[in-house]
Amino acid sequence: MRVALLTGSVLFAARFEAYVEAHPEAGVTVVWTATEPGGVLAALDHDPKVFLLDMRWRQQGLEAAAVLQEAGVPLIISLWERLDDPLIPRAVAMGLEVVEWDPSWRALLSRLQATG
Repeated sequence: MRVALLTGSVLFAARFEAYVEAHPEAGVTVVWTATEPGGVLAALDHDPKVFLLDMRWRQQGLEAAAVLQEAGVPLIISLWERLDDPLIPRAVAMGLEVVEWDPSWRALLSRLQATG
């Protein structure tokens, strides 16, 4: 499965990519990392099946999600530091899947594997 990631932190992206590479059994490949909301359109050239949004960017993350939805990305997962964030109801209303950001990445990788 090809996964794209929008994050404001190159370190965050590098850690996620390293984790995915260390678990080839998951069948997940990071095909693009965008470091600004406007970069999400470039990721579509790599045909990701899932787009991960680092919601520490909050409003920019929601704007990027709207662009991705218009482009027809089949699954958008929003990663949140806290599940009591006041923007989560808006994300849910937009149809985004909400996942708590876990520095171990295990829960996210399990969720991606369940997507197939």
